[in-house]
Amino acid sequence: MLRTTPDGALGTPAHAAAVCFLRDLIREMARQHPKGETAGRRTALRCVAGAVAGELAPLMTEMAAPRPAALLISPPHKAPTYDGAWPERRFPVRLDATGFRPQSALKMLGYTVGRTNGWSRQDRQEFLQYFVEAHLPRQVIAVFKDEYGPPGSDHRLLRTANLLAANVRNFTRNDPDRYDDAIEDWQEDLAFLWTMYGSARSSVRGRWPRTTVT
Repeated sequence: MLRTTPDGALGTPAHAAAVCFLRDLIREMARQHPKGETAGRRTALRCVAGAVAGELAPLMTEMAAPRPAALLISPPHKAPTYDGAWPERRFPVRLDATGFRPQSALKMLGYTVGRTNGWSRQDRQEFLQYFVEAHLPRQVIAVFKDEYGPPGSDHRLLRTANLLAANVRNFTRNDPDRYDDAIEDWQEDLAFLWTMYGSARSSVRGRWPRTTVT
């Protein structure tokens, strides 16, 4: 059920028409899906939910309306109290024996999504809180220098959010059906970062990344 704004604005004819449009869109996407209607409906719902969370969250916050992300994810899992050091026993550094530069600091620290070996939602959200707030391990700094900025900074938050959003866009262009679980995890984690940090920082609202593929 859709939540309403304090003045009940979601009950207007315009919003009712929007809901009908989304239902028709989901139904049509499901009907045309090559893997059948059930798989199509699942993919369509993820696309719509991700678009709402990623595209409308800043606007909804400015309007003092309920954040879309709050409708999609569970309450944040708060990381344990710590002194700012990276929890290496919990999330150890993974060095590449080939010597190639890792794709990102998240990958270097083990962050994994998707159906096969993906982490649970709780593990991913705990990791992301540490990643935003903690001092990164020296091995990561040696590779990425100051690319991710200081702990807790807008730079660190936006760099992380941009990585997740870029993954959503790139894999949606590539093969959204094959990577639907990974895409859903990235969208969920991006919404989590917005709910946990971005929504409270006016300095990042206008710079929050989009996930729409153009």
